[in-house]
Amino acid sequence: MILKRLPRKGLPVLAAAALLAGPLAVSAQAAQPGPDPIWHVGGIFAEGAGFSAVYPRPSYQNGVDHGSRMRSVPDITMDAESGTSESAPTVAGVLALATQLNHGWNLGPVNPVLYDILGPLGAHAGISDVVSGNNSVIDPQTGQVLVQGFTAAPGFDVASGWGTVDASTFVPALVAAIRASDLARSARSEASRELGRLEHSVTLSHGSGGTTSVSGTGFLPQHPVRLAIDGTIVTTLTADDHGVVSYTLNPAALGLKPGHHVLTLQGMLITTSASFPS
Repeated sequence: MILKRLPRKGLPVLAAAALLAGPLAVSAQAAQPGPDPIWHVGGIFAEGAGFSAVYPRPSYQNGVDHGSRMRSVPDITMDAESGTSESAPTVAGVLALATQLNHGWNLGPVNPVLYDILGPLGAHAGISDVVSGNNSVIDPQTGQVLVQGFTAAPGFDVASGWGTVDASTFVPALVAAIRASDLARSARSEASRELGRLEHSVTLSHGSGGTTSVSGTGFLPQHPVRLAIDGTIVTTLTADDHGVVSYTLNPAALGLKPGHHVLTLQGMLITTSASFPS
């Protein structure tokens, strides 16, 4: 995540249940033990740590005091000289190793285990605390802080989450914690319920000239949503900042035969459908 102006992230594209990784700067001393500082280049580019403007603080963050009622990110940080395009797949690889160690069984949402068990254990669970760096916007010419960001500190902090991980210790600790705890199971159920509430988030209403207005909600903001009729993709929409898509359907222009048809909206997380006559 790149921060150009505001350290308070809007984060409409990030679900509260996701494990979010922020970037660390890889220093010349990267071969030495311990984590690197928060990624920060030229004063004006830095990781996008901060608070969501959309998602409230999830229950698993109630045990950490970050001074807000909203979801904070990141949860952990990883080396990312190229940004989160490097750290995100690194975290995905770590979780893939954990899934393999778990005999291929899905781990489910890992944040409850991370916050309640692994994070407080620190190095014993393979977590290396990040204690230096910030994501403030700084004038590169004068050194003046233009927008105050967040600073890494001992323990959990908004800038770095719990810190970075040593996969050789973190992976077995994560699998052991998930097997011994009901936290991941309850989190999986909660996530399923949330997704379930989004599955019927499409509304059709009659418009003028035989058209039908389509409105769908609950999609990932600024992400593509495919609109299909009877299984044939008609167009690809982009959800707005609130996760809403809208479209005016003209059956005559699409050459639809008289009768009932099924409209489907397919996003990254949900697929919802509704029938309509033409």
